[in-house]
Amino acid sequence: PADVDRGGAQAELKGFSPTPRTPLPFPSIVVASSDDPWVTPDRAHSMAADWGSHFVDAGPQGHLNAASGIGWWREGQDLLERVIAASGDGRGQALPPSKARSILAVSATDAAHTHYLGG
Repeated sequence: PADVDRGGAQAELKGFSPTPRTPLPFPSIVVASSDDPWVTPDRAHSMAADWGSHFVDAGPQGHLNAASGIGWWREGQDLLERVIAASGDGRGQALPPSKARSILAVSATDAAHTHYLGG
């Protein structure tokens, strides 16, 4: 995410401020780069905490978006599949929050370390 509340944020971002500070009503992962020019790692982690999201540090990737030239991003697709798996049981029923958290926490962190950080 971009930090829309920071001083000096681009004018086109101001319409998105203030950043919500309440938990999201669904499972989520915030993925941020360690060298993102739009948000510091600490601020991205803070947003994830506010939203009840799991946080994944993607390492030095720049800003993660279509314009970054990252191309087909298999690792991002893997993380998206984790969010989908944590969202329901495949029959339209939401998973209990503890089950959803366990799917996101273990799998997302392992996937990020394996793909991004060479873990």
